[in-house]
Amino acid sequence: MIVARGLQMVDNEIAQNCVSEIAKHSPFGKEGISFEIQDDFQFVLLSVVTDGVSDVSPLDRKRIAALVDGIVPKRSGEYSWMVNFTLNGKIFDSYFGGDLLSPDSGL
Repeated sequence: MIVARGLQMVDNEIAQNCVSEIAKHSPFGKEGISFEIQDDFQFVLLSVVTDGVSDVSPLDRKRIAALVDGIVPKRSGEYSWMVNFTLNGKIFDSYFGGDLLSPDSGL
């Protein structure tokens, strides 16, 4: 388990690692995955565009969330990541996590 204690918990390297691992273990290419680091480098929001990919089940999306949960450091009392899945520009599913006090919520 990765637990961050420093000021900058989430950086570009961690976010890019999430993008690379999602692309490697799913039908989504890197070009359809974006990220935004928020909350003074304590939180990463990932967006996965699912347009053109017809065979992605809720279980597949949950696996992607679990993958991100294993990469992004955790913090106590706050979430450290969220993955939004979009279709035609609208969010249709989201997962979140990274809170040590509530490790299974959002997954």
